[in-house]
Amino acid sequence: AIQAALGDKARPVLLVSIAERHVGRAPIDPAAETEITLMGRETGFEVVDPKAGSAKQADVLIQGEGFSEFAMRRGNMVSVKARLEVKAIDRATDRVIATDRQTTVVVDLTEEIAGKSALQEAAAQIAERLLPKLAK
Repeated sequence: AIQAALGDKARPVLLVSIAERHVGRAPIDPAAETEITLMGRETGFEVVDPKAGSAKQADVLIQGEGFSEFAMRRGNMVSVKARLEVKAIDRATDRVIATDRQTTVVVDLTEEIAGKSALQEAAAQIAERLLPKLAK
């Protein structure tokens, strides 16, 4: 769906930096950042690594914050709710090009995996709406 919306438009170089936390626990890996980076790469965007590269190498900075927290337990299953907010900034002008947010709920056997999956799902939904707005 993203590829169809992008068509043959030029794609800017991206740098994705999204802070995450699970209420009560430190994050293990950046699920939302990974998902938006993956979807960007798979649809033809170049992506600069936020730790190894420099913001100066990117045309657009995608920044955001996300958190997840325990919602309920039913038997062996745990539900977790997550909220993710991101904005895309034109590095040359420092203007916000686009902003978006998403809340999701995921059920799994473990709270940590459910939290990561909820942030990943939120990021995928945001990427579908956000990435087409970045192409010129």
